[in-house]
Amino acid sequence: MGWATPVEWGFVGAASWVVLWLAVASGAGRRVVIAVVGAVTSAAVLLGAIEWQRRDQPVAVVIADAAPVRTAPYGGASAAATVPAGGALLVGRSYGPWREVHRKDGIHGWVLGEEIAGL
Repeated sequence: MGWATPVEWGFVGAASWVVLWLAVASGAGRRVVIAVVGAVTSAAVLLGAIEWQRRDQPVAVVIADAAPVRTAPYGGASAAATVPAGGALLVGRSYGPWREVHRKDGIHGWVLGEEIAGL
């Protein structure tokens, strides 16, 4: 989970956008203040977009006793790791019965679709 939800980042971005234009409209806004508030606005929008994209990835759980994560989408490929039952995986693209998966701990590869269940 990130520091804030995409909606919260949107609120921060919108509020800093209003402050930015109030500083510009007042005419008393110093360039440093305008630059800092502009940077906060840009950062909030960027972080919100990143969090939105991160949360949009499908999640699956291993339902087999243990799922070998293979280096390529075929049964003869070597297993780079094994994820135990109940282990969570982020799911990417598909190739036939295979699903590309990855985890934050560095595990990346392919598992059979029948060994995982989407949430």
